[in-house]
Amino acid sequence: MVTHARRCLPIAIVLALLTALTTGPAAAQTDAMPGVRGPLYESPTYGWILIATEPDWRFAGTSSADGVDTVHLVSSAGDGADDYYVSYLDDGRGAEGCAHDLVDLLAQTYDAAPLQGWSDSAVEYIQQEPDRYSARARAPNPNDPGLDILAYIDCRAGKEGVLIGDALLRTARDLDNMVDLTLLSPMLPGEGHTGRPRPSAATPTAGVSGDGVVRFLARGFPPLSGGEAPFPFSCIDQDSFTRPAEAPPPDRGWYACDGEIANVDVVPATIDLSRIVLGCADVPPGDLPPGCADDLTPPSHYELLSGPEGVAGPVVTLQPGDVVEVVLWYALPGGDPPADILYQEPDRLVHVGPTFFSAGSGARIPVRVGR
Repeated sequence: MVTHARRCLPIAIVLALLTALTTGPAAAQTDAMPGVRGPLYESPTYGWILIATEPDWRFAGTSSADGVDTVHLVSSAGDGADDYYVSYLDDGRGAEGCAHDLVDLLAQTYDAAPLQGWSDSAVEYIQQEPDRYSARARAPNPNDPGLDILAYIDCRAGKEGVLIGDALLRTARDLDNMVDLTLLSPMLPGEGHTGRPRPSAATPTAGVSGDGVVRFLARGFPPLSGGEAPFPFSCIDQDSFTRPAEAPPPDRGWYACDGEIANVDVVPATIDLSRIVLGCADVPPGDLPPGCADDLTPPSHYELLSGPEGVAGPVVTLQPGDVVEVVLWYALPGGDPPADILYQEPDRLVHVGPTFFSAGSGARIPVRVGR
């Protein structure tokens, strides 16, 4: 287990990342890499996911031991690029401590000259959000400034103390020449996907349990984009879909939520549409805001807007690469709806999206009763 008393990254991280940094882009490996299935990486310890957008990126190596998961990807674009991810339990210093630790590791690795900032003499640290901290560091190349290594470091804190650090390394020449490179984004555990820790199995049981990983997305969003969906499942459109034929229960109104479910795994995935519920996540007990009831609200009706031939619900089995678009109807009391769309599994809730615009930055559309 990871101790909470440490004041720097665990030695397992240092060894794994130092080896990758000093040996350069790794050759394609023939041995199975922990957590990698096709273009998908699923953290064996924590369940966060990452999608490598081929051919821009390919997995070069992963490791999982003692509560630390690391990932190394390489790209051949321009002078080549390396992207390193590490996840572990927070020691109490949060995302800021993670960013400082990764900068320190970079300084130990590129020790020919002191690290600089991209445009300043000192490394630049930026607090992006309360739980997100980044840094920009330059490792000078004494022979060719165009080959200076520019590192962008980004650390995020997720639920249950999980930290994910990302160190993207490129040459100054590639950045100056704006060499196109898809930027990847790790997706925190339980946020928009069904990835989960799988410490004892490299892959799910193919074709038996249907436990491949799916992403919950906005309709039309490319599921293998490698980035977070800016607009996941939402309930903005209350006018375009055909309402259920029957009237809702007394003092209730129909409320529509729509989105896309995509199997991003190499094995089948099964989703039960009746478990895509409305509720309010992370609300302290006894402090429910308007629209948030104690109970989760399941859909009363569903409609498959598009999908592979023969796929029906409410239990939907998707083969690798399959995508289905759905609209779900909920019978809710008038006024503010619940804040969140959640996928209810037996042992956890997966956050599928907000009931309002732009992942929570806009107003909720009230439920209309009497239509």
